[in-house]
Amino acid sequence: MKTKFFRVLSIFITSLLITNILQAQDTSLIDSLLNVARTTDNDSIRGICYRRVAFNTYESDTVEYYANLGLEASKRVADVENQATCLYCLAQNAYYNEKFTTSIDYLRSIIDLAPKDESGAFKRFEGYAYNLMATNYDLLHNTDSFQINMKKAVETFTELRDTFMIIDCLSGMGAQSSNSGLYTTAIDYYNQALAMSRTANFPECIYRMLTEMADVCINSFADAPKERPEQLRFALQYAREAKDMGDDNVGELTIILNNLTRAKAYQFLFERTNNSAYADSSSEAIAVGEDLLRTTPISSYAVDFNILKAKQFLHNNQYRKALALLESDLETVRQESLSVAELNIYELLPQCYEKIGDFANAYKAEHHLRLLKQNFQNEQKMRQSIEYQQQLIHEEEMRQIEIDRINREAELRRQRIVGIALICGLGLALSLIVVILRSLKEKKRTNELLAKQKDEITAQRDQLNETNKQITASINYAHLIQSAAISTVEEVRELFPESFVYYHPKNIVSGDWYRVARFGEYRILVVADCTGHGVPGAMLSMLGISALKEILADMGQRGQEPQPSEILNRMRKQIIESLAKSDDNNYHAEDGMDVAVLIFMPDKTKAVYAGAKQDLFLIRDGAAQRIKGDSMPIGRYVKENDFSQTEIELQNGDMIYLFSDGIKDQFGPNGKFLAKRQTAFFEEYASHPVDEQLETITKLITDWRGDVVQTDDQTMVGVRVVLN
Repeated sequence: MKTKFFRVLSIFITSLLITNILQAQDTSLIDSLLNVARTTDNDSIRGICYRRVAFNTYESDTVEYYANLGLEASKRVADVENQATCLYCLAQNAYYNEKFTTSIDYLRSIIDLAPKDESGAFKRFEGYAYNLMATNYDLLHNTDSFQINMKKAVETFTELRDTFMIIDCLSGMGAQSSNSGLYTTAIDYYNQALAMSRTANFPECIYRMLTEMADVCINSFADAPKERPEQLRFALQYAREAKDMGDDNVGELTIILNNLTRAKAYQFLFERTNNSAYADSSSEAIAVGEDLLRTTPISSYAVDFNILKAKQFLHNNQYRKALALLESDLETVRQESLSVAELNIYELLPQCYEKIGDFANAYKAEHHLRLLKQNFQNEQKMRQSIEYQQQLIHEEEMRQIEIDRINREAELRRQRIVGIALICGLGLALSLIVVILRSLKEKKRTNELLAKQKDEITAQRDQLNETNKQITASINYAHLIQSAAISTVEEVRELFPESFVYYHPKNIVSGDWYRVARFGEYRILVVADCTGHGVPGAMLSMLGISALKEILADMGQRGQEPQPSEILNRMRKQIIESLAKSDDNNYHAEDGMDVAVLIFMPDKTKAVYAGAKQDLFLIRDGAAQRIKGDSMPIGRYVKENDFSQTEIELQNGDMIYLFSDGIKDQFGPNGKFLAKRQTAFFEEYASHPVDEQLETITKLITDWRGDVVQTDDQTMVGVRVVLN
């Protein structure tokens, strides 16, 4: 929460600076600006008007529309500065919508404009572009690209002598290093930013850097308390120095973090020394922080303060007070998905229950604690796997760049040698024999060098082939993991005897997934299509399957009746929060998934359906009925309303189909397969045996595709209703 807050604050500050440069107009002038843009024949004026409208609009689609209009107008008159401004507006809009790769593409376009700027006014935009590009890479967990672009931003702002933005960049590098566990490096960056803040006399920056350094020291101590006891002293030293400066002109969130950091440090000291003075100091910091939270409510900070208070109650044998405080926060941490806070709470709950003699709940809490720790370990293993594959890909790219460099240098040397030979031949006609001998000698040496370089290139090529084998092996292992996560055909037929599953991934691993589950007397069928395919889609599919399991488990523990719409609501919340986490989530997917959930009721005559950008087809007496889902995906969307659900009256022999869009979008020699052919298949073959349906749809798609490559992952699940 802390790191994300400060990076968003950084982008917000940059936005304000850009807005000042552009002299952005108030929203009340939008109509006037549009009127000028539509009536003028001057593309330069038109581009400026559209750009100002984009910067004064808060609807994402509207921002993108007018920024693109401004960009096109500016291109027609070669207005480099306004092109850069429109591109930055588009990049910011993509960033706020968590489309980080798209944002990076816009920012690279700004950098590409730099050589076309002859006035020098473009330099500041270049610095902002590097800064925002680094922030995007940080949220995509690409550490190397983050460091490269943030250092370029520092170099650019150093050339411009913009102290404030240099401090902002150094602070961002410190936060990224701290999140990676590189605490010494983080302190170095913050020290540089602190020194510049003192020299420039920026009190708020000084307060913020000291508070951040204190937080880094606390995290360093918590990771290895026995090896790093001195970090507690450093944390208190930095936090006290910030507090002694006073809170004037300092943001409340920074002040709250300062009090939270001091409270943690004092609590650690109290636990190590049993000195009540430290407990009193911790209580004092907690009280100040909680008072500020009344006007600036941040649930994660409030939970952290309550955990500290619960530890004090436990030390004073006030077990019921500690228990009441911890139990009151459980609902908050589950709603907000504060997984670390939930783990901290469950580390204290077993002791509370045991001390008051509630051994049943103590056992349950201990069991849940083990599950939480196991989940953390599983997430860590998945992150390590993704990091390993990203590292292999990065190393392969670097080796290819090196091979290209060697080839270019060899070509340049060859051209230089040929040029020298020609010049010598024309200028020294009388010394022809000498020139020829020298040329032959040089050619021999060159051939030897080229032969040596060819051997090096061959060795590097072999190494690249080995790397490709390792990557393929990793993806095959990921396929085994994914295959274990989705339901087997046998599991589907155990719940739905009259059913078939057509599942054809485009690559080794898939962005499509399906799953069945028995929930008491209810039978549940889920089919999902994640954004993309291959490894990115597979990573999203594992998030979706994990979220579904957690939701059904939680409903079971609470004794709730499963509702498709509630499952989709909770799944969307978990997926959005998982993809937005900069501290924990190492996957950079930015969209989400389309999901269909069908629940058969215990009496078997009814079913309830809800879809996120997915429809259900019911075939009865040869006629197709399309039951539409909501137009919202599981992920970010313009309007994130609650999902609706539809109750279906079932009749014996009804045929139900759930599917992904990979089938209707499949290209062939005659174009797309299209939904109408899919619907025609449903109506013609719904009455046929399910095994024959599977053979027919397989042949139908294969024949349609011909020699055209498979476009996307393809999934279809068909279930016949059997009431007797």
